[in-house]
Amino acid sequence: MYPDHHLFGLADAGTADQPPPPVPAADGHWVSAADSAVLIRTAQDGATVTVRLQAMDGPPGEPEPDAEAVSHTVQLDLPTGQISVNQIAAGWMHDVFALPAPGSYRLRITAWSRTRTADAYNRLFTTHNPADPAFENARQALDGQETYLVQLWRASEA
Repeated sequence: MYPDHHLFGLADAGTADQPPPPVPAADGHWVSAADSAVLIRTAQDGATVTVRLQAMDGPPGEPEPDAEAVSHTVQLDLPTGQISVNQIAAGWMHDVFALPAPGSYRLRITAWSRTRTADAYNRLFTTHNPADPAFENARQALDGQETYLVQLWRASEA
């Protein structure tokens, strides 16, 4: 997924037309949630990010220790149980993920390689001329390195 202005979002398909949550500030707060939607601020917006969604039977175990990992947990009401992705300027991708049932869910969003990928992207501008094809090759090598795992489980299971 290509972030737009450092953002992508997830929402219940039935509420995608409602106003989004506030934009997460660039001061370290990277997740913002409303009743049925979440916005996620990426560390860079020049390369694609990998996003995986995973339905769980109950709360997931703690993520393995990783110096590059950050996690944040929110609770959303998902009245249809169908998740749509907000690509910001590119619009919505509807019904990309189906939960077992509608209801109130906890979402643990874990991200890896945010700082490393953003630093590598920013370095491209000092090590390559953007008009040179080598710049685009180096940028493409960063695609998918900033990774997000969104684990969802029924809030009553928390």
